[in-house]
Amino acid sequence: MDTLIEGLAFPDGARWHDRHLWFSDTHAGEVLAYDPLTGALNTMAEVPGRPAGLGFLPDGRLLIASTRDLLVLRRESDGSLVVHADLSGIATWHLGDMCVDRLGRAYVGNVGDGSDPPRAPRPADLAMVEPDGAVHDVATAMVLAGGMVVTSDGTTLIVAETRSTPRPV
Repeated sequence: MDTLIEGLAFPDGARWHDRHLWFSDTHAGEVLAYDPLTGALNTMAEVPGRPAGLGFLPDGRLLIASTRDLLVLRRESDGSLVVHADLSGIATWHLGDMCVDRLGRAYVGNVGDGSDPPRAPRPADLAMVEPDGAVHDVATAMVLAGGMVVTSDGTTLIVAETRSTPRPV
């Protein structure tokens, strides 16, 4: 195993796009793009609200889940960041992973609350952001929705729940 990049604070939300590995260094407040051919690592955005999940619209613009702001930001072609969607009406705590399908719909998870094990987490709704920025929930009672991918035919969203809640048997 080879280490490609050192000195990261908390890498998260990795996505492959345009021959680069894009990811958030959440605690450093940066979105980075790594070029495996040259080894170059470029800062693509600074996000004071802490970036998490990433995705790309069909036209190639980057979407960033701004964890603490409960916003999905969009990186314009000039590098500026604008609010694409406000998830404060759905998200009950920090945003997490995000996945964008080929139609430009972003699926965004949130942590639900600030609990730590062994205390059970508060389930949260999974938000969907339409390409125009409209927001609605598409699944309820998710526990730390992450690791999201859409199947290649675009018909199924796969979500990993990474912290279990005791369920009645």
